[in-house]
Amino acid sequence: MKEQIKQLSELNKAAVETMQKFADINTSIANSLLNQQMDIVSSYADSSAKQLKSLSEAKRVQDVMSIQADALQELSKKALENSRSTMEILVDGKNKVSSLVEESLKEAATYNPFKVAA
Repeated sequence: MKEQIKQLSELNKAAVETMQKFADINTSIANSLLNQQMDIVSSYADSSAKQLKSLSEAKRVQDVMSIQADALQELSKKALENSRSTMEILVDGKNKVSSLVEESLKEAATYNPFKVAA
C-alpha cells in the first residue's frame, strides 16, 4: 500500500510540473503574439503616416492612384509576413505542447497500482 501511495504522490507531483510547463508554453506563445502585434501596429502607423505625407504632396490624380497602389502593395506584403510569423509561433507552440503531452504520457505509463514493494 505504501508503494502505491508513493507512486501516486510522484504521479501527482509530475502532473503539477507538467501543468506548470504547459502554462509556461502558453505564456511564451501569448508574449510572442503580443510582441508581434505591437510591432505590426507600429509598422502600420508608420506606413499610414508615410502614405498621408505622400498624398498631401501629390499634385495629380495619377500620383494619388500610384501612392494608393504602392500603399496597398506594402500592406499586402506586411499582412503576408504577419500571417507567416503567426503560423511559425503557433506551430512552434503546438510542437512544444505535443512533446510535453508525449513526455507526460510516458511518465503516467510507468504508474503501476499493483506493484508490490520488494
